[in-house]
Amino acid sequence: RIADMVRLLDTPEVAAIGVGVPGRVDARRGTVLSGGYVNLASVALAQRLESMTGKPVILDNDCNMALAAEMALGAGRGHDNIAMFTIGTGIGGAVVQNRRIMPG
Repeated sequence: RIADMVRLLDTPEVAAIGVGVPGRVDARRGTVLSGGYVNLASVALAQRLESMTGKPVILDNDCNMALAAEMALGAGRGHDNIAMFTIGTGIGGAVVQNRRIMPG
């Protein structure tokens, strides 16, 4: 389903693909460490999507990705320090300090 959605949204104007995954994610390595309600730890998701599209894939925790979107397009625009809490696929939190998402 993820691949189908990426194919649907991928156009020549898309430079990279971002995927937010519930659970613990190693964003530097682009791997899921443990999952939420859908455990993708055994799936090389970023690598598979990169191979499919030929574009870089950024994989991170869903709350971090939601906060990145808020910084770019939403309520976080223009702010240097932000905290976000999410309730949905679990309970999550993300913090931006000096316009950088803090790991952990």
